[in-house]
Amino acid sequence: MELPGRDEQCGRVNNGAGAGDSAGEETPRRLRLPLLPRAVRVAAVLVVAGVIAYFSLVTNVRPAGSGPFFDKYAHAAGYTVLALTAAYATARLRDTPRRRLLLVVGGVAGYGLLVELLQAPLPGRQFSLLDQAVNTLGALAVVGWLAVERRVRYRRVGVDDRRQETD
Repeated sequence: MELPGRDEQCGRVNNGAGAGDSAGEETPRRLRLPLLPRAVRVAAVLVVAGVIAYFSLVTNVRPAGSGPFFDKYAHAAGYTVLALTAAYATARLRDTPRRRLLLVVGGVAGYGLLVELLQAPLPGRQFSLLDQAVNTLGALAVVGWLAVERRVRYRRVGVDDRRQETD
C-alpha cells in the first residue's frame, strides 16, 4: 500500500489508495537520463549512419590478426549502436512501443540493406545476405534496451533550460 503524498516516480500527488498494490511492495525506482533536443538526437543517428557508410563503402580496413569473423562482429556492433541511437532519437514515441520498434528495427535493417546493395558494384566489396542477417540481428538488439527503458525517466535538457521530465 502506498502512503499519501508525493509520488517520486512521476511527480503526481498520491492519495494512498494505489490500485492493485500489495502490502510491502515498493514502487520501482527509475533511472534518470537526459533527453537532448531532437536535432541533437537526429544528428547523432546521422553521424553513426555516416560512420557505418564510410567503413562499408569507402575504406576496407581489417586489423592484422583480427580473425575470420571480424567483419561479422563489426556489422553486429555497428548496427547495434545505430539501433540504440535511433531508439534514443525516438524516445518521444514511447507511448506507441510496437510502432517505435518497427520504425527502429525496420529503419536500421533497411539502412543495412541499402548499404549492402551499394557495396555490390564496388571493387573489393560484395553484397552478402549473411552480412544483412547480422545487420538485422544488430538492429534487433534494441529490444533489450526497450525493455530496460521502461524504467527510465528522461529529463529534457537544452530547451530554454527548463527541467522537464517525461515518463
